[in-house]
Amino acid sequence: MSQSSTFFAPRFTGDRFANHAVPLNVLEDLANYEELLTALAKHIYREDHPERKRVPRGFDKGVSLQLKGIGEGSAIPNIILAGSLPTRLFQQEHRYFERARDRIAQAIAAANTDGDATQYIPRPLLRKFNQIGRNLLDGEAIEFAPGKAQPATLNREVRKNLILSSGEKFYTNSIALRARVKALDKQEWKATLIDMRGKETVIKVPKSCQAAVINAFTGYEQGAKIVVEGVGEFDRQNTLQAFREIESVGELEPFDIDSRLEEIQLLTDGWYHGEGRTFSSEALDWFAAHFEEHYDTTLPLPALFPTPEGCLQLEWNTDGDAVSLTIDLMAKEGGYFHLRKKTQEFTERDLNLALPDDWQSLNALLKPLLLA
Repeated sequence: MSQSSTFFAPRFTGDRFANHAVPLNVLEDLANYEELLTALAKHIYREDHPERKRVPRGFDKGVSLQLKGIGEGSAIPNIILAGSLPTRLFQQEHRYFERARDRIAQAIAAANTDGDATQYIPRPLLRKFNQIGRNLLDGEAIEFAPGKAQPATLNREVRKNLILSSGEKFYTNSIALRARVKALDKQEWKATLIDMRGKETVIKVPKSCQAAVINAFTGYEQGAKIVVEGVGEFDRQNTLQAFREIESVGELEPFDIDSRLEEIQLLTDGWYHGEGRTFSSEALDWFAAHFEEHYDTTLPLPALFPTPEGCLQLEWNTDGDAVSLTIDLMAKEGGYFHLRKKTQEFTERDLNLALPDDWQSLNALLKPLLLA
């Protein structure tokens, strides 16, 4: 007998979910949530029945979570608990799954306030958060009890707290590491990477990624870089310890914007002959997001430099002309400048880079110069 009931509707928040859509890799979190839910429901059953060593045969065989649609308000998957058990058995087991659902939300809420999540979920099961929320980016979250007085918001930091509460020394997270290849052992196919901070990490190179790693190793002295995407293992200080999975390795362009921004983020006060201040991560993130969204991908990438005044200077290589854009990150304004060296004529234009139309104006100014 097929039965179903509304179970829960988590809310995904962040820029990627603004159009009421959920990326496929994030949907993996719901599948992994189901594993935790089932394991916790079994644990609760054993708590209620200490005389039993095991749950009844087929306890979870006829029960599953199913996605019925995406609701309005960021992105809200509508999840039902479906079963093919006889009515009485389904109702009995449904109660344990509901209690497990509520305990998961309570554990997440506790982790939001540095409380004790082990009151609700035993330590071994907290380790399952290594697979839940791993694909969330900075600024994104899953609200497991939207509308409730006590927030049960899972973000990268809360997820880290839950995993470390289990007694684990490390936690996993998705990562895109930009680095140079300092050494390569072709016998073992192990590469030593050095990131923007100078930290070294050794990876086992998958066969499909070997060509990119060889090219980066060959071009090490010229500053060649790669980006390694996968799942990393981090300590309590958020320092990468090792790669647990490698999904892809790609060669970076010489003027890769994200690599340059990572280097600029590391600058300290007085970085330029005693002058020059640090750059806020929020301001650099704003620029990275808008550049990614609005800069025409058919145009070549600019060279990117910090200025002692706290601005970003973008420069393009043309046939002898000087073309640049100076960006005031606080005001979100840009000063475009083009000097024709043969005639000494110049063009200036003020741009409001908070507006998509002004990014399009920038693209229009650059196209005849860079794509001619």
